[in-house]
Amino acid sequence: PVFWHSQVRREDYPGMIAAGVRALAAQSPGKPIELTEVVSGNCITTGSRVGAVSAPEIIRFYLGALAAGADTVTGWCLNARHRDSETGEFALLDDDDRPSGRSRALGRLRAALRDAIRVTGAW
Repeated sequence: PVFWHSQVRREDYPGMIAAGVRALAAQSPGKPIELTEVVSGNCITTGSRVGAVSAPEIIRFYLGALAAGADTVTGWCLNARHRDSETGEFALLDDDDRPSGRSRALGRLRAALRDAIRVTGAW
């Protein structure tokens, strides 16, 4: 989503992620969809704007992808990086290598999905 900031409203990112998953599924029926490098932290977009992804946004990004049919979703990335480096600050861990609010939110999503699948069966 970080690369869409000039073309798409931020609140539309989860829908764009879901649409991308559906497009992949249509191109490769029956094959697993592995979504990687979902923005899971902070980022300097195009060298000038802070992405500042919040915990609720991460929930929407991951849940949108999973609900659209992704088998797995992987964030970018766990380690904190210095601001203004090439990759910005994508981080699920804080500067002390402890889970951030974003990573705790993903843990809650995982637990909720696990419980829902236990009750409803696989999607």
